[in-house]
Amino acid sequence: MSMNRRKFNKLILSTSALTLIPKHIYAVPYNRPINWAGTSFLVPFSRIKVVMPIIKKAFEVPSEIMQGTTFFNASLYKSMEKKPIIKNLVLDGFNKDAKLALTLGFASEFDFGGFDDLKKGKYFYLIRSFAHSILYNPEERLVVSSVPVRAKISGKGDIALRKESWKSEVMKESFYNDKRPEITILEQFRIMTSKISLTNKWRGKAPRVTSVTFSNNNKKLFNDNFKLKFEDFIEFLGQSCTAAFSYKLNLPIIPYSVTESAAATISVFNDTEKMFQEIETALPNTEISIRLQHKGWMFKEKPLTPPMQQVTLYIGLKIEIFDVGFDQKLFSQTFTARSRGVEDIEGTTRSDAGAVCTLTEGLIERAFKSIVDSQYRKKMAKGDILIKGAAISERYKLNISKKIPNHLNKINQQSKDVMDVLKNL
Repeated sequence: MSMNRRKFNKLILSTSALTLIPKHIYAVPYNRPINWAGTSFLVPFSRIKVVMPIIKKAFEVPSEIMQGTTFFNASLYKSMEKKPIIKNLVLDGFNKDAKLALTLGFASEFDFGGFDDLKKGKYFYLIRSFAHSILYNPEERLVVSSVPVRAKISGKGDIALRKESWKSEVMKESFYNDKRPEITILEQFRIMTSKISLTNKWRGKAPRVTSVTFSNNNKKLFNDNFKLKFEDFIEFLGQSCTAAFSYKLNLPIIPYSVTESAAATISVFNDTEKMFQEIETALPNTEISIRLQHKGWMFKEKPLTPPMQQVTLYIGLKIEIFDVGFDQKLFSQTFTARSRGVEDIEGTTRSDAGAVCTLTEGLIERAFKSIVDSQYRKKMAKGDILIKGAAISERYKLNISKKIPNHLNKINQQSKDVMDVLKNL
């Protein structure tokens, strides 16, 4: 029987680990009470207003149904009281028998701007927010499990009725509303928290987005028209990649940070004392490294009947996944996407940052979906075309090279390798 290098190393290291590593470090099921720590921010308190001004202002809106608390905290409480999200979750007070606590921590926000349609009297907007449902051990200051919770916020409003605080109002609606509760942060929190591992320590191999890079040759793309700084775009990519991994593979993932820090600062809000408490919490060591390289974008314009023009946007990226312990590259593939639409020649109905980030977000999601779903992988290899209107379409592609023999078969094997490694131990 033949055995490749990776399998041989895995056999040697795994059998050695059984001898050398104490059994108590393995994750075991946790059945004791879990204290609800409420909402929090994954940055120091002093940075909240700087990094997440829209979320902070919306977060401070007082509740009309529960005295002495915020609108979002009250909405979360009522939802979990009516329909428990986790067995043994303690909503009121502090249970001394609980070794773990649960919090919903906001990580970042991105305002991609928008545009005003003066002819129709409407303004359009596009905002993204990212948070994490985090299970942690307050006594040991250790994160046990974490899953991302994201909100895709877009829409339009009347220019004549636009208020100065409209962005915070929009964000508040994204926290929770009765009209479309299924897309709110509250409902996303419920859905994603179901993927958390209820164990005493991190279960299985801990994945993390460790590297986000951008083509040096294309940094000139970050001009005045783009409306988003290079540093913010890099963080958006990291947060989007982290969310896409967990949403498509249904697995916990370590929260993203640009510096890949060994600890997370959790600023927990205390409704009683009306202040934040900062907790420095250790993160597990990265065992599965996810690396994303964005290759840039290009807008191509084609004149139509004045004053309209056809605009096509092209982007490309590369995703690599490594098994850190075995120093093994598991996956390395490139993906491209194209969107096509119509706008006026002046370009007043286009947000460059919004268009690029939306298409990039969609491509990253489909890239991870292609890893876990073999049928979709075949579809994406041919080109997944999405018709969104008479003149609006998107196309997502897993690049297959004719120069690489049996390329699709190799991609199939790489995808299988990733899923095999990510299986819980």
